[in-house]
Amino acid sequence: MSSNSSDSLKSKAVKGILWGSISNGAQQLLAVFFGIYLGRILTPHDYGLVSLIIVFATVCSSIQEAGFINALANRKEVDHRDYNAVFWMSLMISITLYILLFAISPLIGRFYNQPELVPAARVLFIGLIFGSLGISHSAYLFKTLKVKERSLATALGTLCSGVVGISLVYLGYAYWGIVFQTITYSFTFSLICFLYSDFRPTLQINFAPIKELWGFSSKILLTRVVEILNNNILTLILGKNSTTSTGNYTQANGWSIKAQGVIANMSHGFAQPMLSTIADDEDRQKRIFTKLLNFICFAAFPTLALLNCVAEEFILITVKEKWLPAVPILKILCINAAFLPIINFYSNFLLSKGKSDLYMRYIISFGVIQLIIIYFLHGDDVLPMVWGISLFTMFWTFIWQLSVAAYSKIKYAELSLIITKYLITALLAGALTYFIGNFVEGNWVSLIVKTLVFGITYISILYVAKSEVLLEIIHYLKNKYVSKHTDN
Repeated sequence: MSSNSSDSLKSKAVKGILWGSISNGAQQLLAVFFGIYLGRILTPHDYGLVSLIIVFATVCSSIQEAGFINALANRKEVDHRDYNAVFWMSLMISITLYILLFAISPLIGRFYNQPELVPAARVLFIGLIFGSLGISHSAYLFKTLKVKERSLATALGTLCSGVVGISLVYLGYAYWGIVFQTITYSFTFSLICFLYSDFRPTLQINFAPIKELWGFSSKILLTRVVEILNNNILTLILGKNSTTSTGNYTQANGWSIKAQGVIANMSHGFAQPMLSTIADDEDRQKRIFTKLLNFICFAAFPTLALLNCVAEEFILITVKEKWLPAVPILKILCINAAFLPIINFYSNFLLSKGKSDLYMRYIISFGVIQLIIIYFLHGDDVLPMVWGISLFTMFWTFIWQLSVAAYSKIKYAELSLIITKYLITALLAGALTYFIGNFVEGNWVSLIVKTLVFGITYISILYVAKSEVLLEIIHYLKNKYVSKHTDN
């Protein structure tokens, strides 16, 4: 590989991390702001009601995308014919799904004994059609590593949809605010991707590329559907008994997902296409892989450990006392969420190696075992099920690692050491934070003190241990800011 190519790829990786960080930071800040406002106004029942139909919409969204984005990213050569075929196929699938979902909406309402689900579902599912219009354009940006443009589409989608949601809730439309927030995000994201993409659909339709992509994408499709059901199985189960319990779980799960989403999405936007680009250069791929894994663990474990420490203060300050039942759920879900960015990264690596069949088997196996866990722990209390799933997610990360070690040619023990050193450091910082937190009163004071204690402890331990990631960050900040100040 030429030095110019190497520099170009390095530049794309740096830009990917930079724009991924900026976009996800902005997106999560917006999501936190909108989440706080909606959480203060809406009731757990409102949240639980809409979360049920969002699960159906999310499953159908994966069906219409059909794994084409990942399949195109893994394809060596992609032209207009490929994107055009995906565009028209996605649109056809979305229209078919909407007609089907429109017809069965009364059955969904009857199953959950919630008649108001019917009109809400029929409106929310319109977002599927808007979403399908942006799939090919999003795939184009993903394939060409245009992380900045894709990041802007995500951030602007979050901003516009949040404004719509808040406005409707403020005007007294309750859960309809979340319904139209979801639709607005699909429309805005697709529109921005369209504007930034060089691809334009034409009526010269040829579905031959779909057959070529299907071998890879079909496995992604099946896997994604199972994965969504895995992630939302408790929502579907709890919704049968109580939308209020579903709302409390959704609130807790939402905050844990937001916390880990910054790290997971940061690498997701470019990890698979970039690793696919250097798949033939094993030594280089190993170096980039270990650097990314170090960074993910460096960020994920302290973020979720800190959220676990300040969960009660955070909920009371942001969404107030009515959401206190969500606190113990959030504390446990932090364990689950801490390992999700690693699993996400591992899955992207296997996809970059073209191992969609292996990826599929892992996800399906996880889903089957998770159902068994829920079956034995199912009861009136949701906490045993949440504990079971969270501990199993932690264990399953190291099962994923077996295949990652085999295909990356990195020793299993080396990968485990990377994870363990950051996990133990976060646990030590968390233990000290909990201990000192017992002597502090007041929600705001407790939140600030715990955050400072955790941050100082975590960074100090890593500095003494000479963490490569931390030292690189310090070196970068010195060169960028201290050197400039000295020169001036």
